[in-house]
Amino acid sequence: MAAAFAVCLSASAQNVTEARLQQACAALQRSPLAAAELQILSSAAHVLTNSPALRSRAMAAYSLTFLMNGNTNAFERATQLLQSTFPKAARLITVTRSDAFVTCDTCIGTGIQMMLCPSCMGTGKCKACDGTGKKGSEACPACKGKGSCAMCAGKKKIETACPTCKGTRLVFKPNEKIRSNYDVLLTSIVSICQENVRFSEQFGLASRETDTVTQIALLKKLFQEFSHRDDLGPAKDLLEQAVNASHNQEALRLKKQEQEKSNRELEALRKLHDADTLDDLNRAIATLAVYLKDHPGTPAKMELQTLLDDLVAARNRKLLTRKIIYGLVSLFGVLFLITSLKPLLFKKKPDHFGPLPGMDKLDKSKYTDPLSLTSEESKARVKAKTARLSPSEDRTE
Repeated sequence: MAAAFAVCLSASAQNVTEARLQQACAALQRSPLAAAELQILSSAAHVLTNSPALRSRAMAAYSLTFLMNGNTNAFERATQLLQSTFPKAARLITVTRSDAFVTCDTCIGTGIQMMLCPSCMGTGKCKACDGTGKKGSEACPACKGKGSCAMCAGKKKIETACPTCKGTRLVFKPNEKIRSNYDVLLTSIVSICQENVRFSEQFGLASRETDTVTQIALLKKLFQEFSHRDDLGPAKDLLEQAVNASHNQEALRLKKQEQEKSNRELEALRKLHDADTLDDLNRAIATLAVYLKDHPGTPAKMELQTLLDDLVAARNRKLLTRKIIYGLVSLFGVLFLITSLKPLLFKKKPDHFGPLPGMDKLDKSKYTDPLSLTSEESKARVKAKTARLSPSEDRTE
């Protein structure tokens, strides 16, 4: 196992596909220290083309493998590198080096073990003087006259570093928290890879869409689902282009509609030329005047102004003709009225059959009434050139 792990440490970074990385993570969940899969994990952590989220989790998972192998120094260096490279990813590792060790059962966490003194073999006596403290007539130089073992001081046992923990009071035994943290990171890597596949598919679908409305809808759905990602720059640029294109298309559509509406209005206005009655002319003139006021920049302004002038002239002619007709009718009406009222207003004085003024003073004997003459008498008077006949002649006749 140690040799396989050493191979992973020396492996150089190489490009790996996300599909291969998913397979490696699935294998590492079953066998946490599989050498070939650890090499893929290390490569994914060092390849700069991978997303920061993917690299940071691969580096964190790889760092935990040091702790699982008891290499706390390498683990500490790896976590420091992770923190400096990805400052926001410090919480990816939720365990410390202490989680890889437990208290030594042999020394009960003291780091010390009691054993028989190898010098006196548990007797507690000085071997040089056999516990007498004298060597001949002088004090034993080994125990300085005490008679007890110089190594154990007569206690028969000595303290030594625990052979199990080597005096560290701890023994290597990875905690389940390390494996749990490791599995969470591997699962997260798999989820990111799967998410990248979905993101790539949806972004590709949106990129290939030719209808701008559909493309905008796809991109908005993409942002809604993947708003947490840091690589949305190309999608934002594509959305901005699609929105601008949509605005341009909408502007062209509105312009076309406005042009079509303007053409329909112009056609309707041109038909006003057919107005015949005075009421139709007044309505047509009012319509044209309002349109020209509301559309001062219309390209057909000159044409419509000419049409308006023609309609005004036609109305004026109509009004003049009406005035003439009304004048004639009024004149004939007055004449008829005068004719009708004349007998009433100017009564004829009756004929006067009395004598003319001064006739009463005339001598009637000197005049003969012409009406009383016969035809013979009138002829006679003509021949005589006189207006009066003698009484004898009158009588004879």
